[in-house]
This record gives sequence, C-alpha cells and structure tokens, in this order.
Amino acid sequence: MVNQFLLPGHPEIFVVSNVKEKGRHIGAYGSALLFHSDISYMAKPSMGSLFLCRECPAVGGETEFANMYAAYDALPDQRRTWLDQQRGVHDYVYHYEVYERHREPLSDEQKAMLTPAVHPAIRTHPESGRKAIFLSESLTSHLAGMDIAEGRCIIKEVTEFAAQPQFVYRHHWRAGDLVFWDNRCTMHRVLPWDDQYRRLMHRTTIKGDKPFL
Repeated sequence: MVNQFLLPGHPEIFVVSNVKEKGRHIGAYGSALLFHSDISYMAKPSMGSLFLCRECPAVGGETEFANMYAAYDALPDQRRTWLDQQRGVHDYVYHYEVYERHREPLSDEQKAMLTPAVHPAIRTHPESGRKAIFLSESLTSHLAGMDIAEGRCIIKEVTEFAAQPQFVYRHHWRAGDLVFWDNRCTMHRVLPWDDQYRRLMHRTTIKGDKPFL
C-alpha cells in the first residue's frame, strides 16, 4: 500500500491534505473526486473509515456519501438481476495511473504490493444482510470476463445512477468534525474547492473481510 502520507509516529492515520511543507505535500491530494469505497482494491477491503477534520475551507471541500443500499434497491429489475451475476476488478494501479497523474509515479515495489482484487459487483452486508452496489468509477477498472470498454461504460452508468441526489448526503465540514461511515454500503467523494485555502484531514480505516454476494 502507498504509505508516504502516513502521519509521522502514527502509522494508523492517513493524511489527506493540499498543504505543502518544504515544497512537498504532507498528504494525499487532488484525488477522491469520484465516488469510491476506501481500499476496495484489497482482498479484504475496509469495513469502515473515520475522517477527522483539522482544517477546512469556508466554501467547498465537502464530502458526499452515497447510500448504496438505496441505489441498489432503486435499480431497474433487469439491471439489478444482471449485476448480481457480475464481478468488478478493483485495481489501485489503474486508479493511480489514470486519476493521480499529478503525483509521483508508483515504484515497482509499490506496484508489486498492489495486485488487483476481484469482488462481486453487488455485495451482501454481513450484518444487515442487505445488498449494496460495490462498484467505483475510479477504483473498479473493469468487469471480469467482459470487454473492457463495455464494462467501463456500465460501471460509469451504475455509479452515476447511485450519485443521484436522492441517494446522497453532503457533509459540510467544520474543524473538529469526526465522521465514521461503513464502506460496505457507502461510497463517498470530495467536492472541489479553491486550492488557495488549506484542507487538512486525518483518516483511519478499519479492517474488513472479503466481500460476498
């Protein structure tokens, strides 16, 4: 896993920030603009995430959360039944090389640690028993066994469907806010802001288990 943005002395805390010190960013920046589930590219993705706001701009930089239970329930019957049979390939290297080209390239050692994971496109929550969409436009590179371009179009279609306002909560940050969400049934993204204003966030992710239908 990429580890250059871990908080010194606290390896369990990942720094997300546009702040620079000595000419270098102190945290991950310029990404997460598309809905995703944290660390979905691992064989056992994160169960949940905690996000602490240290500093935030007065305007912009909000986080939106999409209810993937509700989006799944609202899918047309034919699309829902079809997605139940599909698997998504979650690939951080793909994500990094397509959506994070503003950052330093991954090393060969990092790439070797970031092998893709294949998960059901629809996952069953192990506690609630409900089904939720588990696809991300930025982290799911394609659908297994399908033409890549066709699969990408379907992933985009489904994630845009899930991003409709009726499925989304927008959190307006204040310094000191701590938000905890369930990555097994929620996707999230950050909204743009004027980069002249500082945004400093600390994230901790909780280990999960292998998704299943």
